[in-house]
Amino acid sequence: VTNSMSPWVDVTIVGDNTFGKPVGQVGIDFCEKRLRPTSFETVNSLGEGQYFDGLPVDCPALDDLTFPTGDDNDPNVQAALTYFETGACPAAALAKGARLSTSPSRAAPQPAHREDADAY
Repeated sequence: VTNSMSPWVDVTIVGDNTFGKPVGQVGIDFCEKRLRPTSFETVNSLGEGQYFDGLPVDCPALDDLTFPTGDDNDPNVQAALTYFETGACPAAALAKGARLSTSPSRAAPQPAHREDADAY
C-alpha cells in the first residue's frame, strides 16, 4: 500500500525499514495439494517495485512492543506526531535510529509451525 501511494501523496515512514514483499502468489490445485508459486510482481503507477529489502525509513524510531497499538506514549507515535507537527524527526528518535542503522540487519521473521502444513 505504501509503495502504491507514494506517486500520489507524500508518504513518510516512521519507525524502521519495512519488510518487503513486492510479489504475490496464486493458488493452483495439483495432485490433491495446493501450490502457491510466486506469480506476479507489484509495482506502483511509476513502475517502481522490487523493494525486496523493504522501503527505507524517513524518521527512525525504535519499536517498543510493550505499548498497545496507538498508545500516545509509544516512541513511534511520538516520533510520527513530532514529524507531522514540525517536519523533523525528534532528536530522541534520531539518536535511537542511529543505533538501528549500526546494528546488524535483523533476521526475517520465521513462519510459525502449523499442524496442518502438509495440507498446503
